[in-house]
Amino acid sequence: PSSPRATMSELSESITQLPAGDDLAALLLKRWTSGGADDAPENTSDDGSWVDVADENNDWCYLRADEVDGASDADDASAPLGDGANAVGANAVTPPPPPQCRSDGRVDAATLEAKLAAATAQIQALETQNAQLRRSASDKPASDEVSLEDLERDLRAAAARCLSGDAAAEMEVERLSRALDAHPEKIRRDADQRAAWERDERPRCSSALRRMRRVLPPWLATRGASVDTLEQAGLPRAVARRLFRERALWLTRMPASRVRKMALADLRRLDLGRLDVVELRAVYASLPAAFDADSQGEKAAWREAARERLVALAAREAADKLLRREVRHPVYDALDAVGGPFDPDARADAAVAAPSTTNLESELAAVRRARRRSDAVVAPAPAPVRPRPARLDADDPRPAMVRQAIARRPPPPRRSAMAGD
Repeated sequence: PSSPRATMSELSESITQLPAGDDLAALLLKRWTSGGADDAPENTSDDGSWVDVADENNDWCYLRADEVDGASDADDASAPLGDGANAVGANAVTPPPPPQCRSDGRVDAATLEAKLAAATAQIQALETQNAQLRRSASDKPASDEVSLEDLERDLRAAAARCLSGDAAAEMEVERLSRALDAHPEKIRRDADQRAAWERDERPRCSSALRRMRRVLPPWLATRGASVDTLEQAGLPRAVARRLFRERALWLTRMPASRVRKMALADLRRLDLGRLDVVELRAVYASLPAAFDADSQGEKAAWREAARERLVALAAREAADKLLRREVRHPVYDALDAVGGPFDPDARADAAVAAPSTTNLESELAAVRRARRRSDAVVAPAPAPVRPRPARLDADDPRPAMVRQAIARRPPPPRRSAMAGD
Protein backbone atom coordinates (compact mmCIF):
# COMPACT_ATOMS: atom_id res chain seq x y z
CA PRO A 1 0.00 0.00 0.00
CA SER A 2 1.13 3.57 -0.66
CA SER A 3 2.16 5.85 2.17
CA PRO A 4 -0.28 8.50 3.53
CA ARG A 5 1.90 11.27 2.09
CA ALA A 6 1.74 9.73 -1.43
CA THR A 7 -2.03 9.29 -1.09
CA MET A 8 -2.47 12.90 0.00
CA SER A 9 -0.33 14.04 -2.96
CA GLU A 10 -2.58 12.14 -5.38
CA LEU A 11 -5.62 13.65 -3.66
CA SER A 12 -4.21 17.14 -4.09
CA GLU A 13 -3.66 16.53 -7.83
CA SER A 14 -7.24 15.28 -8.17
CA ILE A 15 -8.60 18.29 -6.30
CA THR A 16 -6.89 20.68 -8.72
CA GLN A 17 -8.98 19.13 -11.55
CA LEU A 18 -12.24 20.32 -9.95
CA PRO A 19 -14.09 23.32 -11.47
CA ALA A 20 -12.89 26.75 -10.47
CA GLY A 21 -14.97 28.40 -7.78
CA ASP A 22 -16.00 25.13 -6.14
CA ASP A 23 -16.20 25.59 -2.36
CA LEU A 24 -15.22 22.01 -1.65
CA ALA A 25 -12.15 22.30 -3.87
CA ALA A 26 -11.09 25.55 -2.18
CA LEU A 27 -11.53 24.06 1.28
CA LEU A 28 -9.61 20.87 0.46
CA LEU A 29 -6.82 22.76 -1.24
CA LYS A 30 -6.51 25.06 1.76
CA ARG A 31 -6.49 22.16 4.17
CA TRP A 32 -4.09 19.76 2.44
CA THR A 33 -1.82 22.03 0.41
CA SER A 34 -1.59 25.22 2.53
CA GLY A 35 1.73 26.24 3.94
CA GLY A 36 5.13 26.45 2.30
CA ALA A 37 7.14 23.41 1.49
CA ASP A 38 9.95 24.71 3.67
CA ASP A 39 7.69 24.71 6.78
CA ALA A 40 6.56 21.10 6.34
CA PRO A 41 8.83 18.49 7.97
CA GLU A 42 9.96 15.69 5.75
CA ASN A 43 8.62 12.20 6.42
CA THR A 44 11.71 9.96 6.41
CA SER A 45 9.91 6.80 7.41
CA ASP A 46 9.84 4.27 4.55
CA ASP A 47 7.72 1.68 6.33
CA GLY A 48 4.80 4.04 7.00
CA SER A 49 5.18 3.97 10.77
CA TRP A 50 5.45 7.77 11.00
CA VAL A 51 3.02 10.29 9.48
CA ASP A 52 3.38 14.07 9.36
CA VAL A 53 0.05 15.92 9.52
CA ALA A 54 -1.16 19.47 10.14
CA ASP A 55 -3.95 20.78 12.29
CA GLU A 56 -6.26 23.79 11.78
CA ASN A 57 -3.47 26.22 12.66
CA ASN A 58 -1.17 24.60 10.10
CA ASP A 59 1.07 23.29 12.91
CA TRP A 60 2.90 20.18 11.86
CA CYS A 61 3.23 17.24 14.23
CA TYR A 62 4.36 13.64 13.98
CA LEU A 63 2.03 10.72 14.62
CA ARG A 64 3.28 7.23 15.34
CA ALA A 65 1.03 4.54 13.96
CA ASP A 66 1.31 2.15 16.93
CA GLU A 67 0.20 4.87 19.36
CA VAL A 68 -3.02 5.76 17.53
CA ASP A 69 -6.05 5.22 19.71
CA GLY A 70 -9.35 4.01 18.37
CA ALA A 71 -11.16 7.28 18.01
CA SER A 72 -14.41 6.82 16.10
CA ASP A 73 -15.99 8.91 13.40
CA ALA A 74 -18.56 10.20 15.83
CA ASP A 75 -16.32 13.17 16.48
CA ASP A 76 -16.54 14.04 12.82
CA ALA A 77 -20.31 13.85 12.82
CA SER A 78 -20.51 16.19 15.77
CA ALA A 79 -18.33 18.81 14.08
CA PRO A 80 -20.19 22.10 13.47
CA LEU A 81 -21.23 22.85 9.91
CA GLY A 82 -20.74 26.60 10.20
CA ASP A 83 -23.25 29.26 9.31
CA GLY A 84 -23.97 27.77 5.88
CA ALA A 85 -21.83 30.19 3.92
CA ASN A 86 -20.46 27.38 1.79
CA ALA A 87 -23.82 25.63 1.33
CA VAL A 88 -25.85 26.21 -1.79
CA GLY A 89 -29.38 24.89 -1.56
CA ALA A 90 -30.41 21.55 -0.17
CA ASN A 91 -28.01 19.58 -2.40
CA ALA A 92 -24.86 21.37 -1.22
CA VAL A 93 -21.87 19.17 -0.49
CA THR A 94 -20.86 19.31 3.15
CA PRO A 95 -17.09 19.60 3.41
CA PRO A 96 -15.35 17.22 5.79
CA PRO A 97 -14.25 18.71 9.11
CA PRO A 98 -10.57 19.33 9.73
CA PRO A 99 -8.44 16.59 11.26
CA GLN A 100 -8.84 16.36 15.02
CA CYS A 101 -5.61 16.79 16.94
CA ARG A 102 -5.44 15.30 20.39
CA SER A 103 -4.32 17.16 23.44
CA ASP A 104 -0.79 15.90 22.98
CA GLY A 105 -0.64 17.28 19.40
CA ARG A 106 -1.22 13.97 17.64
CA VAL A 107 -3.96 13.29 15.05
CA ASP A 108 -6.01 10.12 14.83
CA ALA A 109 -4.97 8.12 11.69
CA ALA A 110 -8.41 6.55 11.38
CA THR A 111 -9.92 10.03 11.12
CA LEU A 112 -7.52 10.94 8.33
CA GLU A 113 -8.26 7.77 6.40
CA ALA A 114 -12.02 8.31 6.72
CA LYS A 115 -11.74 11.89 5.45
CA LEU A 116 -9.52 10.79 2.61
CA ALA A 117 -11.99 8.10 1.52
CA ALA A 118 -14.89 10.57 1.68
CA ALA A 119 -13.04 13.15 -0.40
CA THR A 120 -12.04 10.51 -2.97
CA ALA A 121 -15.67 9.38 -3.30
CA GLN A 122 -16.80 12.96 -3.82
CA ILE A 123 -14.20 13.49 -6.53
CA GLN A 124 -15.29 10.35 -8.36
CA ALA A 125 -18.93 11.47 -8.15
CA LEU A 126 -18.00 14.86 -9.61
CA GLU A 127 -16.06 13.24 -12.45
CA THR A 128 -19.04 11.02 -13.30
CA GLN A 129 -21.36 14.01 -13.24
CA ASN A 130 -18.97 15.96 -15.44
CA ALA A 131 -18.92 13.15 -18.04
CA GLN A 132 -22.70 13.01 -18.06
CA LEU A 133 -22.96 16.78 -18.53
CA ARG A 134 -20.52 16.69 -21.43
CA ARG A 135 -22.47 13.94 -23.13
CA SER A 136 -25.78 15.73 -22.71
CA ALA A 137 -24.32 19.05 -23.88
CA SER A 138 -22.97 17.57 -27.11
CA ASP A 139 -24.91 18.73 -30.19
CA LYS A 140 -23.91 15.68 -32.25
CA PRO A 141 -26.05 12.69 -31.30
CA ALA A 142 -24.96 9.20 -32.13
CA SER A 143 -26.02 8.06 -35.58
CA ASP A 144 -27.70 4.95 -34.25
CA GLU A 145 -29.85 6.99 -31.85
CA VAL A 146 -31.58 8.85 -34.71
CA SER A 147 -33.81 7.02 -37.14
CA LEU A 148 -32.94 6.94 -40.82
CA GLU A 149 -36.24 8.54 -41.77
CA ASP A 150 -35.59 11.50 -39.45
CA LEU A 151 -32.12 12.01 -40.87
CA GLU A 152 -33.39 11.95 -44.44
CA ARG A 153 -36.23 14.36 -43.58
CA ASP A 154 -33.85 16.78 -41.87
CA LEU A 155 -31.41 16.54 -44.77
CA ARG A 156 -34.12 17.38 -47.31
CA ALA A 157 -35.25 20.35 -45.21
CA ALA A 158 -31.68 21.63 -44.81
CA ALA A 159 -31.04 21.21 -48.54
CA ALA A 160 -34.17 23.21 -49.32
CA ARG A 161 -33.03 26.01 -47.00
CA CYS A 162 -29.57 25.97 -48.60
CA LEU A 163 -31.05 26.24 -52.10
CA SER A 164 -33.24 29.11 -50.99
CA GLY A 165 -30.18 31.15 -50.01
CA ASP A 166 -29.62 30.28 -46.35
CA ALA A 167 -25.84 30.24 -45.96
CA ALA A 168 -26.02 28.80 -42.45
CA ALA A 169 -27.76 25.66 -43.76
CA GLU A 170 -24.70 24.56 -45.73
CA MET A 171 -22.88 23.29 -42.64
CA GLU A 172 -26.06 21.56 -41.52
CA VAL A 173 -26.29 19.76 -44.87
CA GLU A 174 -22.70 18.56 -44.57
CA ARG A 175 -23.21 17.35 -41.00
CA LEU A 176 -26.42 15.50 -41.85
CA SER A 177 -24.81 13.96 -44.95
CA ARG A 178 -21.96 12.54 -42.89
CA ALA A 179 -24.39 11.24 -40.29
CA LEU A 180 -26.54 9.66 -43.01
CA ASP A 181 -23.57 7.92 -44.63
CA ALA A 182 -22.47 6.53 -41.25
CA HIS A 183 -25.92 5.34 -40.20
CA PRO A 184 -25.98 1.52 -39.77
CA GLU A 185 -29.40 1.19 -41.36
CA LYS A 186 -28.26 3.20 -44.39
CA ILE A 187 -25.17 0.99 -44.76
CA ARG A 188 -27.31 -2.18 -44.62
CA ARG A 189 -29.80 -0.77 -47.12
CA ASP A 190 -27.04 0.16 -49.59
CA ALA A 191 -25.50 -3.30 -49.27
CA ASP A 192 -28.87 -4.95 -49.97
CA GLN A 193 -29.48 -2.73 -52.98
CA ARG A 194 -26.02 -3.48 -54.35
CA ALA A 195 -26.51 -7.23 -53.97
CA ALA A 196 -29.93 -7.03 -55.67
CA TRP A 197 -28.46 -5.03 -58.59
CA GLU A 198 -25.62 -7.52 -59.05
CA ARG A 199 -28.10 -10.40 -59.01
CA ASP A 200 -30.38 -8.81 -61.62
CA GLU A 201 -27.54 -7.60 -63.86
CA ARG A 202 -25.44 -10.78 -63.89
CA PRO A 203 -27.43 -12.54 -66.69
CA ARG A 204 -27.27 -9.45 -68.91
CA CYS A 205 -23.51 -9.12 -68.38
CA SER A 206 -22.92 -12.79 -69.21
CA SER A 207 -24.97 -12.49 -72.41
CA ALA A 208 -23.10 -9.33 -73.43
CA LEU A 209 -19.76 -11.05 -72.80
CA ARG A 210 -20.59 -13.94 -75.16
CA ARG A 211 -21.91 -11.47 -77.70
CA MET A 212 -18.66 -9.48 -77.72
CA ARG A 213 -16.47 -12.60 -77.77
CA ARG A 214 -18.04 -13.53 -81.10
CA VAL A 215 -16.60 -10.30 -82.50
CA LEU A 216 -13.16 -10.35 -80.84
CA PRO A 217 -10.67 -13.06 -81.84
CA PRO A 218 -9.47 -15.25 -78.96
CA TRP A 219 -5.80 -14.44 -79.66
CA LEU A 220 -6.33 -10.67 -79.49
CA ALA A 221 -5.20 -10.10 -75.88
CA THR A 222 -2.35 -12.61 -75.93
CA ARG A 223 -0.79 -11.89 -79.32
CA GLY A 224 -2.04 -8.47 -80.26
CA ALA A 225 -3.13 -7.39 -83.70
CA SER A 226 -3.38 -4.51 -86.10
CA VAL A 227 -6.32 -3.23 -88.08
CA ASP A 228 -5.16 -5.17 -91.15
CA THR A 229 -4.79 -8.37 -89.12
CA LEU A 230 -8.32 -8.07 -87.73
CA GLU A 231 -9.70 -7.34 -91.17
CA GLN A 232 -7.96 -10.38 -92.67
CA ALA A 233 -9.40 -12.47 -89.84
CA GLY A 234 -12.91 -11.78 -91.18
CA LEU A 235 -14.02 -8.54 -89.53
CA PRO A 236 -15.31 -5.49 -91.38
CA ARG A 237 -12.90 -2.59 -91.60
CA ALA A 238 -15.01 -0.36 -89.32
CA VAL A 239 -15.29 -3.06 -86.65
CA ALA A 240 -11.56 -3.76 -86.82
CA ARG A 241 -10.76 -0.10 -86.35
CA ARG A 242 -13.06 0.15 -83.30
CA LEU A 243 -11.65 -2.98 -81.68
CA PHE A 244 -8.12 -1.73 -82.25
CA ARG A 245 -8.91 1.70 -80.78
CA GLU A 246 -10.97 0.64 -77.74
CA ARG A 247 -8.41 -1.38 -75.79
CA ALA A 248 -10.86 -1.86 -72.90
CA LEU A 249 -12.63 -4.45 -75.06
CA TRP A 250 -9.49 -6.59 -75.03
CA LEU A 251 -10.25 -7.45 -71.39
CA THR A 252 -13.03 -9.73 -72.61
CA ARG A 253 -10.43 -12.04 -74.20
CA MET A 254 -7.78 -11.68 -71.51
CA PRO A 255 -7.23 -14.46 -68.92
CA ALA A 256 -8.70 -13.70 -65.50
CA SER A 257 -5.34 -14.08 -63.77
CA ARG A 258 -3.80 -11.48 -66.07
CA VAL A 259 -6.65 -9.03 -65.53
CA ARG A 260 -6.32 -9.43 -61.76
CA LYS A 261 -2.60 -8.52 -61.94
CA MET A 262 -2.96 -5.48 -64.19
CA ALA A 263 -1.21 -2.31 -63.06
CA LEU A 264 -3.16 0.74 -62.03
CA ALA A 265 -1.62 2.84 -64.83
CA ASP A 266 -2.81 0.31 -67.44
CA LEU A 267 -6.32 0.35 -66.03
CA ARG A 268 -6.48 4.13 -66.09
CA ARG A 269 -5.53 4.15 -69.77
CA LEU A 270 -8.75 2.28 -70.59
CA ASP A 271 -11.50 4.75 -71.47
CA LEU A 272 -14.88 3.29 -70.52
CA GLY A 273 -16.81 6.43 -71.37
CA ARG A 274 -16.89 5.66 -75.14
CA LEU A 275 -18.36 2.16 -74.75
CA ASP A 276 -22.00 1.36 -75.37
CA VAL A 277 -24.05 -0.51 -72.81
CA VAL A 278 -23.37 -3.93 -74.37
CA GLU A 279 -19.62 -3.36 -74.48
CA LEU A 280 -19.55 -2.00 -70.93
CA ARG A 281 -21.48 -5.00 -69.60
CA ALA A 282 -19.01 -7.34 -71.30
CA VAL A 283 -16.03 -5.49 -69.80
CA TYR A 284 -17.62 -5.41 -66.33
CA ALA A 285 -18.23 -9.17 -66.50
CA SER A 286 -14.50 -9.63 -67.22
CA LEU A 287 -13.35 -7.68 -64.14
CA PRO A 288 -12.39 -9.62 -60.99
CA ALA A 289 -14.02 -8.98 -57.64
CA ALA A 290 -10.65 -7.83 -56.24
CA PHE A 291 -7.33 -6.93 -57.84
CA ASP A 292 -3.89 -8.02 -56.69
CA ALA A 293 -1.43 -5.56 -55.13
CA ASP A 294 -4.15 -3.06 -54.24
CA SER A 295 -3.26 -2.02 -50.70
CA GLN A 296 -4.41 1.58 -51.29
CA GLY A 297 -7.72 0.53 -52.86
CA GLU A 298 -7.15 2.54 -56.05
CA LYS A 299 -7.86 -0.39 -58.36
CA ALA A 300 -11.05 -1.11 -56.42
CA ALA A 301 -12.02 2.56 -56.86
CA TRP A 302 -11.49 2.19 -60.62
CA ARG A 303 -13.74 -0.87 -60.67
CA GLU A 304 -16.35 0.99 -58.63
CA ALA A 305 -16.28 3.85 -61.14
CA ALA A 306 -16.93 1.32 -63.94
CA ARG A 307 -19.83 -0.10 -61.96
CA GLU A 308 -21.33 3.36 -61.38
CA ARG A 309 -21.06 4.06 -65.11
CA LEU A 310 -22.90 0.82 -65.86
CA VAL A 311 -25.55 1.55 -63.22
CA ALA A 312 -26.25 4.92 -64.84
CA LEU A 313 -26.49 3.42 -68.34
CA ALA A 314 -28.71 0.58 -67.15
CA ALA A 315 -31.05 3.05 -65.42
CA ARG A 316 -31.30 5.14 -68.59
CA GLU A 317 -31.85 1.97 -70.61
CA ALA A 318 -34.75 0.99 -68.37
CA ALA A 319 -36.23 4.47 -68.86
CA ASP A 320 -35.63 4.25 -72.65
CA LYS A 321 -33.42 7.36 -72.62
CA LEU A 322 -30.22 6.00 -74.16
CA LEU A 323 -28.76 7.47 -77.32
CA ARG A 324 -28.47 5.39 -80.47
CA ARG A 325 -24.71 4.90 -80.10
CA GLU A 326 -25.13 4.09 -76.37
CA VAL A 327 -27.56 1.27 -77.09
CA ARG A 328 -25.32 -0.31 -79.74
CA HIS A 329 -22.59 1.28 -81.81
CA PRO A 330 -23.49 1.48 -85.51
CA VAL A 331 -20.37 -0.43 -86.61
CA TYR A 332 -21.89 -3.67 -85.26
CA ASP A 333 -25.04 -3.49 -87.37
CA ALA A 334 -23.70 -5.85 -90.03
CA LEU A 335 -22.40 -8.41 -87.51
CA ASP A 336 -25.32 -8.47 -85.10
CA ALA A 337 -27.60 -9.88 -87.78
CA VAL A 338 -25.39 -12.91 -88.51
CA GLY A 339 -23.13 -13.04 -85.46
CA GLY A 340 -19.37 -12.75 -85.28
CA PRO A 341 -16.87 -15.09 -86.97
CA PHE A 342 -15.25 -16.34 -83.73
CA ASP A 343 -16.13 -18.96 -81.14
CA PRO A 344 -17.04 -17.31 -77.78
CA ASP A 345 -15.88 -20.40 -75.85
CA ALA A 346 -12.43 -20.62 -77.48
CA ARG A 347 -9.55 -20.29 -75.06
CA ALA A 348 -6.96 -17.60 -75.64
CA ASP A 349 -3.95 -19.80 -74.91
CA ALA A 350 -5.03 -22.52 -77.37
CA ALA A 351 -5.94 -20.17 -80.19
CA VAL A 352 -3.82 -19.81 -83.33
CA ALA A 353 -3.33 -16.40 -84.85
CA ALA A 354 -4.46 -15.80 -88.39
CA PRO A 355 -1.68 -15.36 -90.95
CA SER A 356 -0.74 -11.81 -91.66
CA THR A 357 1.32 -10.22 -94.42
CA THR A 358 1.24 -6.61 -93.37
CA ASN A 359 4.01 -4.20 -94.26
CA LEU A 360 5.03 -3.99 -90.62
CA GLU A 361 5.76 -7.72 -90.43
CA SER A 362 7.66 -7.55 -93.71
CA GLU A 363 9.83 -4.78 -92.37
CA LEU A 364 10.49 -6.73 -89.17
CA ALA A 365 11.52 -9.77 -91.21
CA ALA A 366 13.92 -7.61 -93.23
CA VAL A 367 15.44 -6.27 -90.02
CA ARG A 368 15.99 -9.79 -88.72
CA ARG A 369 17.70 -10.83 -91.95
CA ALA A 370 19.94 -7.77 -91.81
CA ARG A 371 20.95 -8.61 -88.25
CA ARG A 372 21.91 -12.14 -89.27
CA ARG A 373 24.21 -10.70 -91.97
CA SER A 374 25.76 -8.18 -89.60
CA ASP A 375 28.83 -10.40 -89.08
CA ALA A 376 29.98 -9.77 -92.67
CA VAL A 377 32.67 -7.08 -92.83
CA VAL A 378 32.12 -4.49 -95.52
CA ALA A 379 35.17 -2.53 -96.79
CA PRO A 380 34.77 1.20 -96.51
CA ALA A 381 34.17 2.99 -99.83
CA PRO A 382 36.85 5.46 -101.01
CA ALA A 383 36.18 9.11 -100.46
CA PRO A 384 34.94 10.95 -103.56
CA VAL A 385 37.51 13.09 -105.39
CA ARG A 386 36.30 16.58 -105.94
CA PRO A 387 37.64 18.48 -109.02
CA ARG A 388 39.73 21.55 -108.43
CA PRO A 389 38.14 24.85 -109.45
CA ALA A 390 39.33 26.16 -112.89
CA ARG A 391 40.80 29.60 -113.35
CA LEU A 392 38.78 32.39 -114.85
CA ASP A 393 39.38 32.80 -118.57
CA ALA A 394 39.54 36.06 -120.55
CA ASP A 395 35.91 35.80 -121.65
CA ASP A 396 34.65 35.74 -118.06
CA PRO A 397 32.97 39.12 -117.35
CA ARG A 398 33.42 38.89 -113.59
CA PRO A 399 36.94 40.45 -113.45
CA ALA A 400 35.73 43.44 -115.43
CA MET A 401 32.77 43.84 -113.10
CA VAL A 402 35.10 43.88 -110.10
CA ARG A 403 37.35 46.56 -111.70
CA GLN A 404 34.35 48.75 -112.50
CA ALA A 405 33.08 48.48 -108.95
CA ILE A 406 36.46 49.56 -107.64
CA ALA A 407 36.59 52.49 -110.05
CA ARG A 408 33.16 53.74 -109.07
CA ARG A 409 34.05 53.72 -105.38
CA PRO A 410 34.24 57.34 -104.10
CA PRO A 411 37.61 58.52 -102.83
CA PRO A 412 38.09 58.81 -99.09
CA PRO A 413 37.32 62.24 -97.57
CA ARG A 414 40.27 64.58 -97.22
CA ARG A 415 41.22 65.73 -93.76
CA SER A 416 41.08 69.45 -93.03
CA ALA A 417 44.39 71.22 -92.47
CA MET A 418 45.15 71.78 -88.80
CA ALA A 419 46.35 75.15 -87.53
CA GLY A 420 50.09 75.41 -87.45
CA ASP A 421 50.68 72.81 -90.21
